[in-house]
Amino acid sequence: MPTSFVPADVSIGATRTLLYTTPASTQSVLFAGTVANIDTTAMTDHWVTIEIQKVDTSYVSVLIQAPISFGGSLSLPKIALIAGEKVYLTADAASKLVARVSIVEKT
Repeated sequence: MPTSFVPADVSIGATRTLLYTTPASTQSVLFAGTVANIDTTAMTDHWVTIEIQKVDTSYVSVLIQAPISFGGSLSLPKIALIAGEKVYLTADAASKLVARVSIVEKT
C-alpha cells in the first residue's frame, strides 16, 4: 500500500470552495494545515466553516464559523477521508482567507 504526500491550496470564497477530493481507491488524512487571514485592505477579522461532503452527498461540519483575527491563522484538525469524500471551506468574505494543507494518501 503505497503512500504519497499531497499539498492543497485554495483562496476561500464566500460559498463552498472545494479544497480537496479523495481519489478513487484511496484513503486520505488531512494531517496538517492552516487557514490564514490575509485581509490587508480592511484588516478585519473573518471566519471559516469546514465541511466534508460524504459520498452520499450529505455534509458533515468539522468547524462552523471559526474566527480568524487579522494577521492570524487557524490550525486545522486531522481529518480522515475515504475515497470520493471532499473537503469544502466557506468564508464570510471572498479572497480574505487562504488555506494550505498537507494530505497523506494511501492506495
